[in-house]
Amino acid sequence: MKSSIIKEALKYFTSPVTEAFPATKPYFPKKYRGPPVYDQDKCMGCMACAHVCPADAITVTEKDGKRALEVWYGKCTFCARCEEACPVDAIHLMEKYGIPSEDKFAFKSTVTHDMVKCKLCGKPIITVRHAEWIRKNLIEKMGDIVGPEEIDFFLTVCRECRHKIENIPELRKLLIRVLVKGEKT
Repeated sequence: MKSSIIKEALKYFTSPVTEAFPATKPYFPKKYRGPPVYDQDKCMGCMACAHVCPADAITVTEKDGKRALEVWYGKCTFCARCEEACPVDAIHLMEKYGIPSEDKFAFKSTVTHDMVKCKLCGKPIITVRHAEWIRKNLIEKMGDIVGPEEIDFFLTVCRECRHKIENIPELRKLLIRVLVKGEKT
């Protein structure tokens, strides 16, 4: 019995126990959750990832008619909620371990989008790609009920301006006539 214990103990002194990282690539098990990264070609800037992030690691900034989404790896808990919430699979957790850098701003993934501005007040409302995605899906699913002109109106006029328009009595009456009675103007 002593000889088997000694043989077992000698194994730990003859070869290294740890892997020679970074010389050898580490083994990642299935479903390994590393840092999230955006796919610039797929992301539409809908902010679903930012809404579900429990650690607030995803920040959204809007400036000069552009929306930027950034994932800060220092705050990220690698929970994969952003990946699950994305309707177009534009954010994925990488199979990457240890991202060394001397620059603290290197620990992030960023994607930037142009925004659609309200036709009436000029305020940015939605990203161009998100508007295109919504338009395509609405026409696909509700094309026989809602016309492309109505969809375009709702995608290019902000909520506040729509509210002002709908509160004008004459326009409200017209809307009711068109929607309820089906009359043409």
